[in-house]
Amino acid sequence: MNATVSGGDEVRAIANGRLWLYLPTAESAGFGNVVMIQHVFSDGTFYSLYAHLEEGSVPFERRTGGSGSPIEISRGARIGRVDDTGSSTAPHLHFAIKRTGILGCGYINENCKSEADTGFQNYEDPLQFVQEHQGTQLPFLDDFKRPNDPTVGKGWSEYEPLGGAATIESEALRLTSGSTTGDGVKVFRPIPQQNGLRIGGTVTFGPTFSRLWVLVRADATTSLRTGYGFNWRMDPFDNQLTILDNSGQFTTVVGPGLDDLDLGNRVGINNLPFTVGDTVNFEMLVLTDNTIEVRLWIGARPSAPRLRWAGPYTPVAPGSNCALVESTRDATSGDLTVDDISISVLP
Repeated sequence: MNATVSGGDEVRAIANGRLWLYLPTAESAGFGNVVMIQHVFSDGTFYSLYAHLEEGSVPFERRTGGSGSPIEISRGARIGRVDDTGSSTAPHLHFAIKRTGILGCGYINENCKSEADTGFQNYEDPLQFVQEHQGTQLPFLDDFKRPNDPTVGKGWSEYEPLGGAATIESEALRLTSGSTTGDGVKVFRPIPQQNGLRIGGTVTFGPTFSRLWVLVRADATTSLRTGYGFNWRMDPFDNQLTILDNSGQFTTVVGPGLDDLDLGNRVGINNLPFTVGDTVNFEMLVLTDNTIEVRLWIGARPSAPRLRWAGPYTPVAPGSNCALVESTRDATSGDLTVDDISISVLP
């Protein structure tokens, strides 16, 4: 559809998603400056398209087909301004919803019928689509940077009957321990039980012996023993990163009746090159075959993960949450700050 709006008006994303494509006028074959955003909903993956945007108004670098490091876009985020770049005679917004991440010919007409990847069947009625999909998307999570808000919020809940706290301080989430059991304060939010996910953010450890757990499919109520992911312990002795695999397959190693989330860790590395006070990026990929990859870094994102766990067993945890946990066996020492956290679907 072509929406007649004033030149210079802001164009904003219809829903949370991931930047899929940005091409400047010289490369877009008539679309002018054009942006496509990938959205994952319960009924499939779709792409919103915004064309003829004003020169210099798009806040992204050139990108094609989801290439490069993921860029998460929140619903309502500004992605450009209305103009008439490309094949256009007056300012307007060319807006479309597609089932493919390919520009194609741009219009539903006889010229598009023969295009196998961009034909009629790959377009949706844009206004009807937006109305039907409000509030149904997989939650690409907004960050925690909300000043003067003492609650976790934005879909996240806190659970810790043993004590501890999850609060917003200095525009970031602070998790403090209140338990001597090792099962510390946690925040969680529901996400679909699916693979092909990326969970990423940044964290700063306070005192030593603090631990950050990041898990998916966690029950996030009385325990986290049904989740799987990673545990990073800021310990002056070993500074350890460990994969947490609660597949329930390790009874011969751990012993019948014992959970293997703590005792059955299969993969770990020691002596990570980080210290208390460092702000470190973390990323966990849950691939479509249940393989887990974990990266921790300062500066440029490394191409190779620090840990990769592909089994031999497939995690079958039954929960429906992503959870963050500050866990320590010393009720007074656990303290870390999560500066941001986001979840997205891998292309």
